[in-house]
Amino acid sequence: MKTIYFIRHGDYSPKTEDIYDSERFKARLMGQNMNPKPQIIYTSPTLRAKTTAECIAEGAGVKIEIDGRLEEFSTKDMRENFFKDLFPALEKNNIDTIAIISHQPTLKKMTSSWLRCLESLVIQKETWNEYIHSF
Repeated sequence: MKTIYFIRHGDYSPKTEDIYDSERFKARLMGQNMNPKPQIIYTSPTLRAKTTAECIAEGAGVKIEIDGRLEEFSTKDMRENFFKDLFPALEKNNIDTIAIISHQPTLKKMTSSWLRCLESLVIQKETWNEYIHSF
């Protein structure tokens, strides 16, 4: 089974572009609780995404790779080339599980291109109330 976690960066301060301490804690906890754990985490180079990735990686005990094609305003060609380069490398290195840390518009565009008829993308939360805060 091959698994990709698509993760949006933690909430951040507009003044510093860095994620809040509470988000760092949540990201470390996420990394500790991931099952299966990613073998590598790919992240956008922006501070908020990179910091989120570093905290998740710390919790999961894995390394991160920074890739500019995961930036907030990446083009369709950039995203497609990211995956065209990524999948052969994952296959060659026997990697089964990865995480991708990026931004809302980029993740939306990535995941919408994956969903075909009768396919699903599962998002799990601890309580139903957590979904309310998604809107």
